[in-house]
Amino acid sequence: MKFPFRIPENLPRRILQARMTTAAFELTALALILVMEGLMAWESRAFLAAFYSIVGLLIASSLYRHSLRLLQAIYKWRCLKTAVPDLILIALTLSLIPKPPLMALVAGCAIIYDLVKIFRRTGAGQWFIGRFIGTPEKAVAFSFIVLILVGTILLMMPRSSANGLSISFIDALFTATSAHCVTGLAVLHTGIDHLARSDIGGFSAVGQIIILVLIQTGGLGIMTLSSASIALFAGRLKMNSREVMLTSVGRDDSTLTVVGLVRQIVVMTLIIETVGALLLSVRFWGIFPSQPDKALWFGVFHSISAFCNAGFSLFSNSLVQFRTDPIVNLTVISLVVLGGLGFPVLSALFSFRTWSDGFTGGLRQLSIHAKLVLLLTGIMIVGGAVLLFIFDYNGAQAGFGMGERVWASLFQSVTARTAGFNTVDIGQSTTPAVMLFLFLMFVGTAPGGTGGGIKITTFALIVLSVKATMRRRSDIELFNRSVHPRTIHNVVVIAFVSLMACFVATFLLTWLEPEVRLERALFESVSAFGTVGLSMNLTMDLHWPAKLLVTILMYVGRIGPLTLTLALARRTPVGVSYPQGRILVG
Repeated sequence: MKFPFRIPENLPRRILQARMTTAAFELTALALILVMEGLMAWESRAFLAAFYSIVGLLIASSLYRHSLRLLQAIYKWRCLKTAVPDLILIALTLSLIPKPPLMALVAGCAIIYDLVKIFRRTGAGQWFIGRFIGTPEKAVAFSFIVLILVGTILLMMPRSSANGLSISFIDALFTATSAHCVTGLAVLHTGIDHLARSDIGGFSAVGQIIILVLIQTGGLGIMTLSSASIALFAGRLKMNSREVMLTSVGRDDSTLTVVGLVRQIVVMTLIIETVGALLLSVRFWGIFPSQPDKALWFGVFHSISAFCNAGFSLFSNSLVQFRTDPIVNLTVISLVVLGGLGFPVLSALFSFRTWSDGFTGGLRQLSIHAKLVLLLTGIMIVGGAVLLFIFDYNGAQAGFGMGERVWASLFQSVTARTAGFNTVDIGQSTTPAVMLFLFLMFVGTAPGGTGGGIKITTFALIVLSVKATMRRRSDIELFNRSVHPRTIHNVVVIAFVSLMACFVATFLLTWLEPEVRLERALFESVSAFGTVGLSMNLTMDLHWPAKLLVTILMYVGRIGPLTLTLALARRTPVGVSYPQGRILVG
């Protein structure tokens, strides 16, 4: 295959040379920053002299390039406006000279931003865009891989570790994947306290911030990230990408733009997370009375982790110590449920237009999707809590009082669907309770939200399809509406692929870890694929091949069903139609 390194003909040679020189300086500076951070050599005069020299050359080269463009531009003001972001980053970099680590952070962000701009204008960049992110499903897979790799590199830095030593590549990759795929499985402690295992390391405040950023970007929605990736590299959004994104979040408003939709998602997320952070911070202030900043940080971290259904906690035993705490329980449950409902349902619930005709009129105005999601969410939460109360009575809840049992059953019924927090020891659960956990984890939450699983709408359509078949009906009816046969076909494909992924992963996990019981291996596989994060005390004891397997499973579980849905949703040309044949089944 020919690799087209074609240089645009209308680009002046001097500007092109300046751009290539800047790119060379930027790559050198980025490599030096990584080396200095990896060696923690910010006190070394030799390294600092080299760092300041390269950054100075980088700034001079960038200014030279912008001055050439300004001199040759017809509309000077327009050209100057395009250079404003670069000039701001240069000014900010220069202002941080007394603080080399912060200066390196800002300079690194500016370098990556400029390198992306340069790369996408080259022939190789255009070839790469068409080859790897030309379709929405490719953009989804690529964006997640890039952010996971960036997170892995950052988590391997000594500054991210609690003991100041670099963690292994596989542990950093596992943690970055678990955080960005909002899973919650952990091979290291996110936060270290007196209950943490002494043989397991943890992350520093810097590492926790990196994990939180990965959680937030992953939780904002896979289609939001894919659209941002397309816009970043291609410079604009194609119509098919816009249609896929609007469909994926359940909106049929033809006047709503992609930018408007992303803005609505971000604003709604920040409002909900802010309210949750304030409530949790007030409660944690009682635990850390002399450290209000720590209470605020714990509140913000757990609020974002809960809404994004990530399950990461700064307490080494998750939220076990808050088993009967009404503020923590109700706040976390509310955040998990709101995040799992999905943005289409939240948008309808929080819209004034929906409830303008009263409660009854509002229910009538809700879409079929919103009605189905709300109904099934309520059934699964209440039904799961009742069954866990019964099945785990002599298991993980043994010795609890009545109040503890009620709170624990309700909390685990909510979080088992994909959040990953726990207030009981899941490893002590009875076999029936474990089977119920597997069902809740595999089904998951609603489409368009922050959770995982095959989605409750997928499960509902499978049940309705079975019901229609047993009644010998060709159409599937729901709220006085029929479901398109192609939707049922997609549902079957997603459910089958998900089942096979969990089966294969369990088989390989029992092979790689022969001492692990089948029950624990199956639980770990379903938890990883459903991006749940619950574990029967197995994750931290896995060897590196098993860790790599679970890492791949978390990635596939996060993007697999969604990218498969996008691929099935794309229009394909009509091919040859053959005569129908009969095959006996059953």
